[in-house]
Amino acid sequence: MKGRFPELTIFQFGRSLGSALATHLARVEGSPFLVLETPYLSMKKMAQKSFPFLPINFILKYNLRQDFEIQEIKCPILILSGTDDELTPHSHSHQLASMNPNTELVVLNFGAHNGLNQYHEYQLALDRYYGPKLF
Repeated sequence: MKGRFPELTIFQFGRSLGSALATHLARVEGSPFLVLETPYLSMKKMAQKSFPFLPINFILKYNLRQDFEIQEIKCPILILSGTDDELTPHSHSHQLASMNPNTELVVLNFGAHNGLNQYHEYQLALDRYYGPKLF
C-alpha cells in the first residue's frame, strides 16, 4: 500500500475498539501521526469496568494494551475524547495522553461515544495534523 500513496497520506486512525489496533500498527510499522478517537487503556480495564463479576483474567484472550504500546510511539498523537462518553471512560484518554509527551488531547465537552465528528473542534484538531478536509 505504501507504494500507491505518498507516505504522509498513510497514517493510523483508530476509533473505540480499533484504537488499540491503530496504536499497535503505529508502534510496529511507524506512522507520520496517530489519531485515536474514544480510546481505552486496555481491554482488561474495559472488561473489568463492564463485567466486574466475571473472572476476566481467565476469559480475556487479547488484552490490547494501549497503555503499554502508546509509550513507545514516536510520531505525534492526537486523542479525541468526549466528556460524556457512555462507553469508554473519558479518564482513559487523559491517562493515555499523559503516557507520551508527543500527545495532544482534545476534549469535546458533552461529547458522547458516537458523533464526535460533528464537533467543530474535532475537524480543527484534524486539520492541524493533516490539513483541511481530511474527514
